[in-house]
Amino acid sequence: MKNRDRFTGRIFRRMWGPAIISSAGWALSDIADAVVVGQRMGAVGLAAIALILPVYMINCMFAHGLGLGGSVRYSRLLGEGKPGEAVDSFNQVVTGALAFSILLAVLGTVPDDGPLFEATRSYLVVLVSATPLFYMSNILNYYLRNDDNEKTAGLGSVAGNLTDIGFNILFVLILGYGTAGAALSTMIG
Repeated sequence: MKNRDRFTGRIFRRMWGPAIISSAGWALSDIADAVVVGQRMGAVGLAAIALILPVYMINCMFAHGLGLGGSVRYSRLLGEGKPGEAVDSFNQVVTGALAFSILLAVLGTVPDDGPLFEATRSYLVVLVSATPLFYMSNILNYYLRNDDNEKTAGLGSVAGNLTDIGFNILFVLILGYGTAGAALSTMIG
């Protein structure tokens, strides 16, 4: 009879639910951006959201990569009985992420003509300025998950996404801030 790994299956089942809930929350907040901005600004707003998605996805890729890789290394070092090296590793990930995200935030955009550019620029200015917050949020989420706090991490993601959706309605539909309001709600969430 084969020796079966019961630990991996148990950990997978324990982390699966909170991860799915977090992902659903992220998807709903992205949908809210499109629905709310589209409702208020029409085709120009929707096009601006679509043009911004690649920037958002690149940020996600780096933030999640640093968080996932760093948290796994941190856990491995702790498991090997090297808490000092684990803390150094965490500090290196946070310092590197802050440096990289601040660099991206400083690059910004350049002015051009047209309502689509303005709608896109308005969103990007806020989104890119919030890059350090975005990176830290994602990185700390992974460290929480690896520290047996996957429910806390999942609840934090859901709370952030619900906050994003609520502020989307306030900033875009009620206050009329357009794409900058959608980005501001994402930053706050």
